[in-house]
Amino acid sequence: MNRVFRAIITMILALSAITTVEADKRSDTAFSTLYKQYFESYNTPGATQQFYDLSKHMKNYYLERKDYEKYYMVLLNEAIYDAENGQPYSAIRKANAMLDEMKKKGHDEYDKVYVALGTVYENRGNVRMAEYYYEEALKAINTNNNVDLISSYSHLAYLKMFTDPQTALKWNRKYAPLVTNFAEYQQVNLFIEACCRFVAKDKEAFRKAHKQFETFHRQHQNEVDNFGLYTLSLMGKAMDGHYAEALSMLKTAVEKKELNEITALDLSMTIHQIANEPLKALTVAKEQRMLIDSLNTGLLFNNLNELNTQANLAHTKYKTAKKMERMAWIIIVLAFITIIVLAIWIFMHRRMRQHLVQKNQQLKLALAMAEESDRMKTEFVRQVSHEIRTPLNAITGFNEILNGADMQLTDDERQDLLSRIKTNTKAITDIVDEMLHLSEQESSDYYARHDQMLCNKVLSELLYKNRSSVSPLIELNYTTEVINRFTILTNEASVKQIVEHLIQNAIKFTTKGSINLHCRTTDKGQTLEISITDTGRGINPKMRDKVFEMFVKEDSFEQGMGLGLTVSRKIAQKLGGNLVFDESYSGGSRFVLTLPVQTTMNTSTQTTASMANTATN
Repeated sequence: MNRVFRAIITMILALSAITTVEADKRSDTAFSTLYKQYFESYNTPGATQQFYDLSKHMKNYYLERKDYEKYYMVLLNEAIYDAENGQPYSAIRKANAMLDEMKKKGHDEYDKVYVALGTVYENRGNVRMAEYYYEEALKAINTNNNVDLISSYSHLAYLKMFTDPQTALKWNRKYAPLVTNFAEYQQVNLFIEACCRFVAKDKEAFRKAHKQFETFHRQHQNEVDNFGLYTLSLMGKAMDGHYAEALSMLKTAVEKKELNEITALDLSMTIHQIANEPLKALTVAKEQRMLIDSLNTGLLFNNLNELNTQANLAHTKYKTAKKMERMAWIIIVLAFITIIVLAIWIFMHRRMRQHLVQKNQQLKLALAMAEESDRMKTEFVRQVSHEIRTPLNAITGFNEILNGADMQLTDDERQDLLSRIKTNTKAITDIVDEMLHLSEQESSDYYARHDQMLCNKVLSELLYKNRSSVSPLIELNYTTEVINRFTILTNEASVKQIVEHLIQNAIKFTTKGSINLHCRTTDKGQTLEISITDTGRGINPKMRDKVFEMFVKEDSFEQGMGLGLTVSRKIAQKLGGNLVFDESYSGGSRFVLTLPVQTTMNTSTQTTASMANTATN
């Protein structure tokens, strides 16, 4: 809903045209590095000068190759960058200069420039100028270019939906037949329809449109985001007579920057009108007019200020004597030097203070780490000695019995002793393996996440491969809330290691009942959650806050170093997720593994999504 966001999407669209040059066809590796730095500088706060410098190199690169289409894309990016960084007058000036240059050189793809100009004026509440440029964009678009047509029509519909809902509906219906294959654009179309019905105060039509929007969102929730849900919800509150709650939600939307101030004031006026509060609606209208006037006055002031500066400079050159001019420059230079010296002193002073604070923090951290390291070394030696001593003593004792000259053993007894020696040898091997795993986690800073893991396939196989080795009194169940083809980008071997350990733990401490492995997504699809739930003996509440610490075991007589959960959590965290114990579950034990949902996306998909977001916002 934030209109300023549209300019960012326009930037992405412009950049997407550049990325059509395939990497394997680009022989100039220096350009590849230049383009990457250029794109990153746009999204880096405070990198303004770097962005302009890189933009200059990009323009020279394309001019040398006479690739004017991409040259103009870089020019357009500069204008949009200025608009997004509080310089609307500069953005308008650059866009208009770009139009003049394109017309002189016969480059006729003006529509994207017009859309950029319309967006700048719309962000400042100048509906008339925004409408003019959006309509100019429509005139310049090739009628076979459905994507650009959808973008311009949706901009016009969005622009007019709070001030002239009938006109907005006209524009909205023009592109409705074009969006059947684009879920994101269909979502925008349905949203604008509902907003127009709300502004027209047609309760039945609004409720019908709102219901249609929610139904569509549920049916396509894997294809679209949550755009419009909150806004239509507060409109629904207003239509149901809950005006105070609707206004409170509106205030929250502005604070969360889901709505900009101009749009929020439009909605506020409509809510007061529905509530039959004309005086309050008039007050909001005055407030909106003052805000728009303030924004446009600033734009006009920049314009007049630049013209004034130019006129004064010309007058000074004509009227002022060379001596006075030199004096003026001397004063300016001295003032500039003073400011620079002061700025450097302030910067160095702050930097010194920050350096001291960082050093103090580093010393405190180093001391704490040294103390913890000393404690862990002592605990490690004690634990390893204890764990290895028991199986080693058993092996020694069984070996003395086997080799004793006076011992008369049957074949079964001998085989039993050999089996016990083998079991205890394996116990020592497992202890060493655990220590090696822990050492490996400590030495690795991260895990490469290049595997496309089919979640349902991998998890179900991990669980059901234990079916033959589990007691008949225990049921193994795998349930899921994600589709079969759902994948995430991760390190599959590491995920398997974590889940396998959790399953083996559940089997170890469960004698009857069930072990359930469940998979779902949370955080609006941004996180994958894998839970392992058993009906075993559970974990003592006093031990729950220590369950992930090294060498911690509920029963000190159980085999193992108590490192399995420690290693598993470290792996999860280095995969970008976490492993936690669910203390709310009381029927046994439940561990929850969370991982970031990362998927690969090809260039065409990214471009389509970017275009959809342009219309959406």
